[in-house]
Amino acid sequence: VFAVTSTARAAADLPSLWAERLKCVVAVEYVTETEVARQPSSAMGTVIDSNGTIILQSGAIDPRAATWQLKEFRLFAAGSAEGTPAEYLGQDAFTGWHFLRAGPELRGKLVPVTQFAGGEARAPAMADFVWGIGLRGKEEDFAPYLMQSYVALIQSVPQRNAIAQHEVASPGLPV
Repeated sequence: VFAVTSTARAAADLPSLWAERLKCVVAVEYVTETEVARQPSSAMGTVIDSNGTIILQSGAIDPRAATWQLKEFRLFAAGSAEGTPAEYLGQDAFTGWHFLRAGPELRGKLVPVTQFAGGEARAPAMADFVWGIGLRGKEEDFAPYLMQSYVALIQSVPQRNAIAQHEVASPGLPV
């Protein structure tokens, strides 16, 4: 009964949670420029602070590219075809994560994911309902869509991890 009740409550709150959290995800486009080619790429990022700092997972940018080869960073809010310039801040040597800064025109429309950290933190448990945001490609204006699943396995390898039955978010976006 508890599982059904908490799942039903989560489902009832989902539309308002969804609307709030859409403001903390962006699509990122950039160009890697070499002597012989210009390679456009895209990734997904999460807003992490009120200064418009965006975090990208380590694999979002080719590790063989030099910083000076990375150009024309643009950010797209979820569901938007209009990109705005972004500044590449660099990569963290320990984690491999990359960081960008949104320009002032987009910064005011974004909300850091840390704003939603209120309440008592608890570790996920077996069979917990989890959900996240997916973003379609540029040809579909980075349309957001709901992804959801249930925790199917919890293990330590070496960190404690919860693994869901299905994908729960686009790579680099929060769950």
